[in-house]
Amino acid sequence: MKVFATALFAAIAAAQDNYPGCEDPRNELPVLDLVPAVIGTTTNGQAWKMAQGTNVVWIARVSGTAYEMGHAQGELLGHQIAGNMQNMIQYGRSGVTDFLDNFDVPKLVSIALYEKALLPLAFWLLDLNWKIALPFIP
Repeated sequence: MKVFATALFAAIAAAQDNYPGCEDPRNELPVLDLVPAVIGTTTNGQAWKMAQGTNVVWIARVSGTAYEMGHAQGELLGHQIAGNMQNMIQYGRSGVTDFLDNFDVPKLVSIALYEKALLPLAFWLLDLNWKIALPFIP
């Protein structure tokens, strides 16, 4: 399997030379060879973590109905999902405050703007997206 994956990546890399406008340098870093470690098992799934330095990959295999799969994923990776959400909120806050700092907006005002207006708007848009997609989700 590893040989196939390496050959596939090599073929893709070679094919990218044929794409006009692709000026970025080729990634010559080695493929990560990570060993999965089981971090949890539940009725409808199992989760693994693969890590090397700062490279971390979380994998979950779930089964059942859509609800059962979502529930299993939450049981297995709930802490990681919550942590990622907090990281995204912090990233958004720092992006907004850094941007508004260019216009000499006080940090307290930019944080209040983010927390009272922009963050609720982002959550509202996520809810709207869910409502639009709902008819297409089993």
